[in-house]
Amino acid sequence: MEEAVSAPDAPGAVDAFNGAMSRMVGLLRDAKKLESEILQLRGDLRPLKHLPPHPRQSDLPLSAWGYGDTFLARRGAAFVRTLFDRAGGDPAATALAVGALAGYAGNITGSA
Repeated sequence: MEEAVSAPDAPGAVDAFNGAMSRMVGLLRDAKKLESEILQLRGDLRPLKHLPPHPRQSDLPLSAWGYGDTFLARRGAAFVRTLFDRAGGDPAATALAVGALAGYAGNITGSA
């Protein structure tokens, strides 16, 4: 296609362009089929039916949460507050707190 566009008056440029466009139509058709399969797979995987909803998602009062959920939610918030309180506004300590929280968040998300 580049040759046909860069030198449109060259012999065979029209045939080369038409051949390239024909191949592009085939690639587009294949890409659309692949996209359809990807969307189907995504739809199958997205619900995550094997994971029960967290009490926060159900908007249940705290008294209806299980012990584990209550403890983890409260301890997570306390951990974040303590890191930033101990940083005391010092830029280096705040950077360390942000790094620790980023690692903590990565572990939580990756483990889930």
